[in-house]
This record gives sequence, structure tokens and C-alpha cells, in this order.
Amino acid sequence: HIINLLYMVIGSICNFTYLGKNMNSFTVLVIIGIIIKLSVLTVILSAIFLPKSEKVIKRGVLFFVDKLKLKNKDNIIKKLDDFFEGTNQCSSYLKKNKIVFLKVLILMFFEMTFFYSITYITVLAFGIKGISYFKVLTLQAVLFSGISSIPLPGTMGVNEVGFQVLFAPIFGKSKVPSAVLLSRFMSFYLFVIVSGIIAIITYINQHKNGND
Repeated sequence: HIINLLYMVIGSICNFTYLGKNMNSFTVLVIIGIIIKLSVLTVILSAIFLPKSEKVIKRGVLFFVDKLKLKNKDNIIKKLDDFFEGTNQCSSYLKKNKIVFLKVLILMFFEMTFFYSITYITVLAFGIKGISYFKVLTLQAVLFSGISSIPLPGTMGVNEVGFQVLFAPIFGKSKVPSAVLLSRFMSFYLFVIVSGIIAIITYINQHKNGND
């Protein structure tokens, strides 16, 4: 969340004019994404580093639960308790291993940078020149972060539409559909295919071992 939010803010600032011209209705998703990620990050960090905030957060969540008249209140309370149990363990671990937090941030920075760089690889694959790596990197970060809060597996559909809207000026209207397919294949569908193959192989091996 920290790395995604940083990328999102930097990308929005550095590409403010471009986003204003090309995002249109997707600008709303970016704004909502920033608000959601900032809220989630605030809650998580408060729960980890400010133990006294637990009561405040619980009261806030239960207030909205009552206002919205949600039926599964007991289930929500249980999830809250599980969440704070996990954050308490995390807090104790970080106090003893402070350097781990920094290492994870650095690791996630490189991981997300490589992930967002897939779009630039797509740009190179289409032989497009004169496009800044930093621009493509930060635009993809804004797109991903803005729509990742939408509850869809891999943000299917929304990601493809957002990609076409945001990167059409770079790839051109005729090439952007093909660019979407190539980029999404490398960033999402390839992992699904590989995971599926591994799952099938694992199942077959376990089945054989069970029979043996």
C-alpha cells in the first residue's frame, strides 16, 4: 500500500496535464483509489504503530455498520478482532526487527517497478520511440492503483478499458487494442496459465502418491 500510494501520487502529479486530457471519467477512479488506499494505509499503520487506536477504529467501523444496518455485524466484529490480533503480532515483530520493515519496502519498490515496467516493454515491442520510460511507468502505476480497489479478479475488463483510454495517445487508436492484449498477457494471463499448469501437475502428483 505504501509503495502503490507513493507511485500513484507521484504519477498523478507528474502527469497531471496528460491525465486531465485523456482520463476523462477514469479520473474519478483515480481519486477514489487514492482515497481508499490512503484510508487503508492509515488504518493499518495506526493499528500497528499506535495500539491505542484500536478502540477508535473499532468504534468507527461499528458506527458505519449500525448506520448502514448491515446484517452480518457479528462476522464483521470477528474479522476486526482477527485483524487487530494480526497487527499486534506484526507490531511486536517489527519492534524486534525494525530493519525488516525497511527491507520489505525496498523489495516491494523493485517488485512494483518491474511490474509497472511491463507496459514500457510493450511500447518497445511495438517499436515506438521517443516515449519516456518514467512517463509510461508512472502512468501504468496510476492506472493500476486507481482501479485495483474495484472488487474484480485481476480487475478484468476495467483494466483493459482503462489501458485503452490512457495509452491510446501513445500507441495510437489502431494499435492500442493489440497493446492491451500483449500487456495484459504478460502482466496477468501468463501468471494465470502458469499457475493453472502448476496446480494441475501438483494435483496429478498428489493423486499418484495417494494411490501409491
